[in-house]
Amino acid sequence: MVSIYGRSIAKTVKSKHFYLAGGHQGLYPKYPSLNTKVLIICESIIDAASVKMGLGTDCAVLALYGTNGFTVDHGLLIKKLDSLKEVILFFDGDAAGQAAVERVGRLVRLNQPRVKISRVPTPDGEDDNSMLVGHETEIIGHLQDQRRTLEIGTLMPEPEGICRLAVQN
Repeated sequence: MVSIYGRSIAKTVKSKHFYLAGGHQGLYPKYPSLNTKVLIICESIIDAASVKMGLGTDCAVLALYGTNGFTVDHGLLIKKLDSLKEVILFFDGDAAGQAAVERVGRLVRLNQPRVKISRVPTPDGEDDNSMLVGHETEIIGHLQDQRRTLEIGTLMPEPEGICRLAVQN
């Protein structure tokens, strides 16, 4: 075990997600097979668990550690996935989720220059977990089917310092 995650259910708590200090290690729920062709990346651990529940256990899903939680471990894995054809970004329907799509899209592109990158249109104010809780489990697959390809030209220029997460050979 390299980390522990918790989520608050209290409505008055400012932060909902809790990690051990230095707990952004490893990948949740697991390192996918090196033969993975389609990888779904979610904004948080609870969202990744919700997507797996909605799509089934055979899909390759990875959680970030929040909108700024793309780690070197994520980059190393993506770079190693030689069979990877598509990365689906399934983030929250809010401003932070929108910004993360751009940022993570650039990081994926740096580590896998030829992979298709797409985005799931999560409704405003919703996230993967709230969609699963508020609807039938099929909603996750329905939203995934509505994904749109991100063109490389639509990804904003890299902010200073972002290249440090690109993994070198």
